[in-house]
Order: sequence, then C-alpha cells, then structure tokens
Amino acid sequence: MECVGISCFDPAGEPEEELLAAAPEEVLLGACEKDWRTEAPTRESLMGACALCHLVYWWQGPQHRSLASLREDAFKNEAPAALAPPCEKTGGGGAYEFQDRNQVHKCVKAVSEELHDEARVALWLDAIHCGVIVEPARVVVVFRGTVDADELRDDANMLRLVKLRKGDRARVHAGFVAHLNKQSCGEKLLAIVLKEVAARQPCEVLLTGHSLGAAAATLLAFRLDSSTLRMRLTLITFGSPRVGNRPFQRAFDASPRMRHYRVQNELDPVARGPWWLPFPGCYKHTGHHVWLDASPSWCRVPWYRHRTVVCRWRRDGAIWSAARPVNLLVYPFRWLWNENAADFRTHQLGGKYKKGYLINLEKATWNVGQPQRHRRGAVPANHVARWRDHGLISAPTSNAVAERDFVLRVCLAEQAKILIAEVEDNNLGDKALNERVKRWYSCSQCLQQYHGVVRCALGWACWKTYLGRPEADEIRQFAMNQLGNGLYNTNHYEDALPVQEAELSMLRRVGASWEPILLVQTNLAGTYQHLGRGEQAMLMQREVYAGRLRLDGGEALGTLATANNFASSLCALGRFEEAKTLWRTSISTARRVLGEAHDLTLTMRINYGRALYEDTGATLDDIREAVTRFEDTAQKARRILGGSHPLVVRVEDQLHDARAALRVRETQP
Repeated sequence: MECVGISCFDPAGEPEEELLAAAPEEVLLGACEKDWRTEAPTRESLMGACALCHLVYWWQGPQHRSLASLREDAFKNEAPAALAPPCEKTGGGGAYEFQDRNQVHKCVKAVSEELHDEARVALWLDAIHCGVIVEPARVVVVFRGTVDADELRDDANMLRLVKLRKGDRARVHAGFVAHLNKQSCGEKLLAIVLKEVAARQPCEVLLTGHSLGAAAATLLAFRLDSSTLRMRLTLITFGSPRVGNRPFQRAFDASPRMRHYRVQNELDPVARGPWWLPFPGCYKHTGHHVWLDASPSWCRVPWYRHRTVVCRWRRDGAIWSAARPVNLLVYPFRWLWNENAADFRTHQLGGKYKKGYLINLEKATWNVGQPQRHRRGAVPANHVARWRDHGLISAPTSNAVAERDFVLRVCLAEQAKILIAEVEDNNLGDKALNERVKRWYSCSQCLQQYHGVVRCALGWACWKTYLGRPEADEIRQFAMNQLGNGLYNTNHYEDALPVQEAELSMLRRVGASWEPILLVQTNLAGTYQHLGRGEQAMLMQREVYAGRLRLDGGEALGTLATANNFASSLCALGRFEEAKTLWRTSISTARRVLGEAHDLTLTMRINYGRALYEDTGATLDDIREAVTRFEDTAQKARRILGGSHPLVVRVEDQLHDARAALRVRETQP
C-alpha cells in the first residue's frame, strides 16, 4: 500500500531551538539535490548511454530508420539486413566502428531497453549528427563523435579559447564551440530542449556523447544550466577531452542541479588532452571521473598477463594516474608498470579490438561506492547521541552521516514552517496553502515524496509545530495525519493504530467531508492488514473503493489508488482471481490516465506480477509473465526514481523471487 510516513516522538522533548543551535555551520539547503548530484554511477545507466552513443555512429536519424522500426528490430532473434553497416563487407571502419549487422543488432537491443516505449525524436541535426529524443518524463540529447575532416579540424583548433558569456573568465576550446554552433545548431538544440522541458517540468535531461560529441554535450549542458526551468541535468560522456579552463571547470561543477559522469577507458589518449597546448595545464576536466582501469597483475611479461578491468571513480576531480598528460619519452616503456592500453583502440566504443568502452563497461568489476566527502571537522559525540534520541538521525550511524542527516531534516522542516507561515500571515488563500503544505512530505525540486527516516523526522516536526491548535483547524488535522502515516511507514503498526483511529473519530466529530475520511480509512485498513486483521482490512478497503467510485469516478487518482489497495487485501486473503481481474482493469486505466512513469502505475504492475506467481494455481506461463513484467517494471522504475528508491528495491526483490519460482517450476518433471 502506498502510504506516506512520519515518525512519532515525545512532543515534550528538547526544544527545537537548542537542537538548531547545535547544528553544524554548513547548512545544506539543497541537501537532497547534493545527494542526487554525488550519487555513485550504475553500470546500467552508463551502458545505456554508451550504447546510444555507439548507435549514432550508424544511425542517421529518423529519416534513416524510425525509433518504432528499431524497437521492432530489437525483438527479432536475428539481425535484419536493414541493420547492416555500409562497411560490413570490409570488416568495420573508423567511421562506423561496427563490423557487421550483429553488432548493430546488439546495440539496438541495448538502446531499446534504455529508452521509454513512448520515446520519439523531436529534432535531428545532420550538420553535427545530433538528436533530441523525448520521453514522458525525460529529454535525451545524444551527440556523435569525430568522423570527417571538418570535425578533425575543429578538434585541432585548441590554441584559442573563447568566452561563452561576456564579462566571464570562463573560456572554452574554440573548435568545440565552432562545432556546436555550426549552422546555428546550438541555438536550435537549446530552443527545442527548453521547449520540451517546459512542457514536462520538473524534468530529467540526459545529455551524452563520445569524443567530440562529449565536448559538445558538455557545452550544451552548461548553457542549459543557465535556464530558470525546473530540471535536473545528467551528463554522461565517453572519451571526453578537456573542454575549458579552470574558471569554466569551477562554474560547471558548482551547479547543484547538474552532474557529470566522465567515463574514461584505460589510458584513452583523447581523454588525456589537450593539456600541453596552448600552455601546460590550461584545460581542465569537469565532473566526476569514472575510470575503467585495467588493474595490474603479478606477471609483467606482455604475452602472459591476466587483465582485470576495475571501475573506479572520484567525485568532482580527476584520478591523476589516469588523467596525466601523455609523456612521449616514457611511452615505449609504459607496459613495465601499467597494464592499461594507451592507444586509440581504447577510444573506440566497440569494434574488433576488444578494448572499447562498451566491452570494458560490461566486464568490469564494479568497485564503485560513495566517494569520500570533504569535511570541516567532526561532530561532537553528545550532539550525535542527542539527535539519535530525538529520531532526527537513524541509528546506529557515524558522526559524518549524523551531521548530514540532521542538517537535512532541520532545514527541510524550517523551510516548510516558513512557507506555511507566509501563507497565513499574508492571506494568500487555500490554493497557495495546499501547494506549500506539500513541503512537509515532498521535495520542492523533483516533487518525489520523502521516505524513510527523513519522512519520519519531518512528520514529528509537523505534529510538534501544530499540536496546540484547535481540533477543527485543518493544519492540525494534516499534522495528525502525517503522524499516523509516519508510524505506518516506519513499521510501527501497533503505535499507528490508535493514532489513526483517533484521527478518524476526530474527523467524524468535527463534520469533515468524505475526502479526508476516506483517506484515513485507507490508511487504517493498511494498518489492520499488517496487524493480521485481514478480513477487517478487506471490508474497509471495499467500502473506501465504493465511496471513491461514487464520488470521483473510475479514472481519478484516488480511485485507482484505492483499487490497488482493495486488490492487495483480496490477495492477502488468497482471493487471487478477484484481485487480478481488478488489477488488469486498473492498470489499463492508470497507463492511459497517469502514464507509464507514474508511481501508482509502477506499484500496481508490481502487485499484479506478484499475484501472478504467488497464486497457488499459477501455471508456468503465469510465472513467466510475472518475470517479464518485473524485468520491464524494474528497468522503468530505476530510470525514473533512481536505484535507492524503495519502489525500485521492492521490484528487484520481487524479480529475484519470481525468477527463483520460475527455476523451481521449470525443473519439476
């Protein structure tokens, strides 16, 4: 059941002013954005972007082959003749990097998994071989690397750096700017991306490119960041050269809503330049450095080595052993101390040399975790203990995590209190109030609901803030709702039950409308379910579902949510056929009304898949269908919500269980 959460603590605890006085000096108002920006890269996200960059070396845009046709090609067992590259007969070439149609077919499959089923091409520019692909909740921009002589001349124009903005010290490679602005392509790209973002904001924007395309993507991301539209920019580049000087690097890395994963394959020479010209150290790298490192083995004999590729990364900086400039004097002897190749074979995305980005990304040991954070000093141990006692941090935890957790919760609570106080002091009306109370449970940038201990601490602060108001006050009722739901969210069901029952009694006593009463009944039914009172939960869910249908109709968000809850309660009682029938109808409606990317649509797909394989009468085809649905839902949920979201964790757990059930059934005689 989809419930929002808050934790319950003693309102008579330590005064909040004293806790604020003990807070660290560095107040991270954008803490959730910073956590997103410094999140470790995943293999799936990098491989999806790399496959897209690889494909555009062959794909000439929608006039060459539409996305719909490519999706159909991806589901074919054998590569169709239409996917054959022009150089198939000669075994591949520098321009295409594909040897045959089978390589193209494999790449098309990877791209089809990365893009949304409803993706379409909004713009294709042949002048710089760049495309803009739009999805329901994301905009994707992909650039091709160097192929022809004109692009080589742009690469070589490194002696001159130009300003991007008047009065700014940031300067960038003149050749890269000339390439992006060829035939006004930069302005066209900026206009169409901003137009698509404006129609979807808040929106995710993915920019990716290889080689020269990586530099162009970096410049476009920097220009997009100056827009006031609500978006988050993820830049993933492969074999990117240095683009600008140190002021450009500082301005680029200072943005809280832009993150750059700069992937380097072994000692790719392009990623290590330009450095010497026009003077040593003029150009600087931006973003997080992701290095595919061929770690050394015990044997140094060239013809008897065991190469192991390990993925390493560094936040907001470069790994010097990978980024140092080429030294021609020691280059012939490099193999004595370093396993990494340093020639142009490592710059390819694929190809016949077995050293490309896609190949090493697929086989690398993923030694990627959270990078070390720079800190001003330790938090006093007595502050950590006090914050833990008040539920403002999770326990057990380190001082560093305690500092981050406490600052995040206090800042978010203060922001919500100030916003609501402004509405009440200035009489801004119900519309503004309804919008600002959401800050108690959702992020102002990405609009996703908080979860875990963050939501718990915010709920405690909300209840403590508005506890003294009269029962009929709507803000107090809202605070009590957050308190009960928070207890539910943190699995304190026995504590949540009396709070929710008291809330329902209070609403009936003050003559509240049906909307909040139905909401509380829904939450109360969920608590009944977790306490083992399944029949009582099912009857209450049926009552709520009937009320929603009567008041809002079958396509309203509240009706679809209660349908999901009602079906879940039926499943808990073993009435799988009734539940699956209700879910099939509701999922079809949710996909049409809410879209594939909505949290509720994903949740219902997960629950329906679980009902398919947990049913005692499930057939082998039912279990296979469940596995297929979980695989599709896991891919979409990870792309939309991120790998740490509870919904993503839940669907991956269900996928693991469904695959185990399928293996057991297939091995049975």
